[in-house]
Amino acid sequence: MSLFTTIRLVIFLTVLVWSIIVLGIAAHFQDIFVANDLTRFIPFAIFVAAITLFIITALLISGRWMKDKGILSHTRTELALVGFLVGFWLALGLYTSLASIADVECDDDELYSTGTYHTQYRVLQVFALFNLILLGAYLFMLLGLALRRHFRGDKYVWTSCVTTTPWFSSSISMGKRPVLPTSQKSSRDMREVPTAGATDKRGGQTYVVFVPPPAGKTPRYYTVER
Repeated sequence: MSLFTTIRLVIFLTVLVWSIIVLGIAAHFQDIFVANDLTRFIPFAIFVAAITLFIITALLISGRWMKDKGILSHTRTELALVGFLVGFWLALGLYTSLASIADVECDDDELYSTGTYHTQYRVLQVFALFNLILLGAYLFMLLGLALRRHFRGDKYVWTSCVTTTPWFSSSISMGKRPVLPTSQKSSRDMREVPTAGATDKRGGQTYVVFVPPPAGKTPRYYTVER
């Protein structure tokens, strides 16, 4: 795997693990607490963790087995989806940071206590912030690399596959150029050069067609018969 692919995989797997932890804690809170104003963060935490698991898993699958076969593997799609998740984790992190958890008290017994709740709440809060930091760092890294390639001439970087693009390469490709059928090429783009002494079996003349290349590209010659 390339360096970028390795970094992407490590970040996504870490986010998946921490999202599972957040989902487990929030589901536990949902099971033992009665809904009120102080527990509104619980269903939101469940939603954010669940949607993160779904989106990250889909991005990992598309990057591994659906390269260049769907819009889900495009750079612009991954940027949009990761930015979407960053917004949700930011909201969850702010909500849990500003909430008054000291106002929540439990009927202390052998199975659960107020101190246990506060500890679990802090774990949920910390992992929400960790996911925000990881996804935010990955978002800015990918956006910066994409903008660098775009400004260097790769106009197709936004629709290229994230896992196959050489992000850290010093050479920038111009991307795929659309190929027009021969019938749509203007006469000024092609010049016919007769090949000396070359004729086919039917007596027709063989020509070499010169197609002027784009800047920095190698000229190409095509042989046609008339």
